[in-house]
Amino acid sequence: MTKTNFHVWRAAAAIGVSCLATQPLLAGSHPSSGARVVDGNTVFDITISLEENPQGDDDYAVDSGTGDDEQNAFEERIEEFARAVFQSTNGAHRIGKVTIFRDGASEDSADVRWEENCPSANSGPYAHVNGFLRSGARIRMCTNWAGAPSLMPTAKGSGYTLAHEWAHYAYGLFDEYVGSCGQSTLDVCSAMTPQFGDTPADPSIMNWQWGAALGGPDAANWLEFSTFGVEPYATDRSGNDENAQARMYGEPGWDTLVRDSATDPKFSTLSSRSYYADLVAPTSTDLLVNNDETPALGAPLEIVWAGSQAVGLMIDSSGSMIGTKVANAKAAASLLVGELVPGQTAIGVGEFDGYPSEIYPITDIPDPDTGVRSAAQAAIAGINAGGGTDIEAAALLGLEAIQNFDGGSRPSVAYLLTDGQSYVDQARVIDAYVAADVPLITFGFGSDVDDVLLKALADGTGGEYFFSPTTLADIQQAFAAANAAFSSSVLVSSGTVSAASSATEVRDVVIDSTLSLATITVIYDLDESDIALALLDESGNDSGIDFTCSADAEVSCVAEVDVAADGAGTYGVEIANTTGSEKDVSVLVSGAPAGFDNYDVAVEFDDTNYPYSFAISATVSYGLPLTGVDVVATVTLPDGSELDLTLLDDGRNSDVAADDGIYTVDVPYDADGTYSVVVTATNSSGNAQTTYNGIAISVPEDRDAEIETPVPSSVPEDFTRLALVSADVSGVEEDDHPDSLMETPMGCTILNDDNVDVVGRIDDAGDVDCFTMIPSDTSTDLVVRVTGLYADMEPVLEVYDASMSNVLLSADLSTSENPASGVILTIPAASLDASGHVVSVSHEDPGATSGGYAVSAGAALVSDEEDEPREPGDQGGGSDGSSGGAVGPWGLLVIGLLALVGLLRRRRAMH
Repeated sequence: MTKTNFHVWRAAAAIGVSCLATQPLLAGSHPSSGARVVDGNTVFDITISLEENPQGDDDYAVDSGTGDDEQNAFEERIEEFARAVFQSTNGAHRIGKVTIFRDGASEDSADVRWEENCPSANSGPYAHVNGFLRSGARIRMCTNWAGAPSLMPTAKGSGYTLAHEWAHYAYGLFDEYVGSCGQSTLDVCSAMTPQFGDTPADPSIMNWQWGAALGGPDAANWLEFSTFGVEPYATDRSGNDENAQARMYGEPGWDTLVRDSATDPKFSTLSSRSYYADLVAPTSTDLLVNNDETPALGAPLEIVWAGSQAVGLMIDSSGSMIGTKVANAKAAASLLVGELVPGQTAIGVGEFDGYPSEIYPITDIPDPDTGVRSAAQAAIAGINAGGGTDIEAAALLGLEAIQNFDGGSRPSVAYLLTDGQSYVDQARVIDAYVAADVPLITFGFGSDVDDVLLKALADGTGGEYFFSPTTLADIQQAFAAANAAFSSSVLVSSGTVSAASSATEVRDVVIDSTLSLATITVIYDLDESDIALALLDESGNDSGIDFTCSADAEVSCVAEVDVAADGAGTYGVEIANTTGSEKDVSVLVSGAPAGFDNYDVAVEFDDTNYPYSFAISATVSYGLPLTGVDVVATVTLPDGSELDLTLLDDGRNSDVAADDGIYTVDVPYDADGTYSVVVTATNSSGNAQTTYNGIAISVPEDRDAEIETPVPSSVPEDFTRLALVSADVSGVEEDDHPDSLMETPMGCTILNDDNVDVVGRIDDAGDVDCFTMIPSDTSTDLVVRVTGLYADMEPVLEVYDASMSNVLLSADLSTSENPASGVILTIPAASLDASGHVVSVSHEDPGATSGGYAVSAGAALVSDEEDEPREPGDQGGGSDGSSGGAVGPWGLLVIGLLALVGLLRRRRAMH
């Protein structure tokens, strides 16, 4: 399923405890996922998609009788998970609303993808590190796992394992157990890899959560994060760099959690970490600050067994919609209703001008459909335009209808389409939708729409804003994209065919085996008889599947492929133009997945402020992330021109790591406004394969077991997936930082020595950005660095004395102390001047007109020194000599070995 980025606040933003009691702060990829503050502490609302369909009463509060045992088993696991999160954070964080989808519903957007069986002993539960809030990232859990045959089936074993993965996913912590990587001279182990010579953290949930599940007097200690004063950090806060957590952050888990993520090491492989200001580290080696887990249960913990989704659709019928606009809006809305999956959706329709009204009450679509969709479509067809526009009243009536349906208990989404402008009390609308946990998806229709208003309503409620010109093809594509983003449907492909005069063209469409039903829609602005359509099978013969057409302002023809009956493969849409002139015909393909595993592209494209980076990231997956896929984007710039870009998974520029299934490209920008993007992922080359790069697999229950690193598998089937997203740029200026002390009365930009990034970019050829730095301490060495490189930046870093008359030190990538992180330069204490220094950043190529970076200064970070892999067989071990765990997947992370990647990867500058 295509997913877009629904972040309300950036992951790097601190969750402050002074916020309103229930104010939502961070929204995840699914509308029901996010973080909020309740009574001064962070509460996480999460979503789980189960492959299974456990039977029960769908009621967490009332559990009785053996008929509810299957659901009770999952509820008990989640309760243990909630206890573990509460315990590990010393009572600061709690689990709130847990929404559970069954039969694979919402599996592409849920926080937790829960399989019935993990594939093998060496491929168990895993998590994307720093994945919370990131589109396409997830935790994988499983009910049964050969790596933990005795403990995984228990509530504690399963719940505590989920808490271990949660620490990767939500807190960005790394493993602290001993792996097998490094025993052989052929092993390539990154800093993130649990290695053969490591020292485990005893105790720590990031080492061996199974210790807590086994019970005993010290069981609770295994639910804690590591801290200074316990092994291996008993005498050295960095633990002698002897586990993955220490290598990546240079400190134990608690030290990392309580430090602002803005000061994190600048590893190119380290993605943005969320920072929670309400976490407080223990002040002694007694980890159990609060051993009472009772508050983890009860409010705010709530487990909801989700039913079918309720969809409310509000269509503008004001006077400005008369004619083509309302006709095309009705046609697109009718198509959306036709694509809703029976048995999984309820639909309601409203219209609004100066006053809103409900014209079809929300009604469940049964399976098989007994006419609900056609009744809703008939209501849409009866809409007539005329009157004023009241967007606020329409939005509130749509929400009221959703809340009145089935007690407001269903996962829900509201659509609002308008071409106009009106006064809206934004706070009133947003607060109402947030309180109801309903995202509002808004569609701006035509050139006069108030896109600022509609985007604010969508962003504020965890929805998405789509802008569409008034053509039927554009509106239908936007509706299909929204349906894919907020349901189990997928957007397969979209394109335009130019049919020559009196000629026949064939448009190939790929329908893969993971689809149960594919809907092919053909749109053209002609008389219906001007185009003859046929759907061809893979042999080029008529498939016998007919198109059904309807015509108003434009023609829309639909054919449905039952993949189980008709087969997967490449179909051909035959378009015969019977007119005397060339005609453009649009072809849109959408569908419903057949099972738990399906092809997906999840796109993240965030608003940015100049001079920060502006990057598109697309995660392509088939259960696991996929490498080797061809991913391209067409960007429509604010002036209406288009730019074609290729997204790469090569670890360069803004791409954090190579071959991790996340494809990235930097979007050049020089103007404020909205940038709209269509991202297409295809496997036409047949090179796709699964990857374990960038994810951390759980350690098995046998501490001494050694398992093989999971082996990627090829995915030869051709498939396509599409996503539509948009983002805004603001604050663009001619130059971001002064070029010299003489350029502005205020001098150069201030650079503090606190290791916090100051972002900059090369704005034109010969651009030199200058910074003033006054050391807070001249008794110790100070590091200045240029990291977060993107747009092919090749920086030159120079440090001057305070008068800017003498260059004290300079470096570029070829002379950097660690070129894998960027340009790193150490100023010896003896050379520091208390009156200050000037630092300049320029591009090595004086003709370069672009390039982005982040400059920082401060005490040395672990990322400032080149990685020195431990020699094979160099066994560290803990105080008891135990190995502490099994191999993780990190041996596959060739891209993580800093000595090998050279200049190819830079840490992305954070928004």
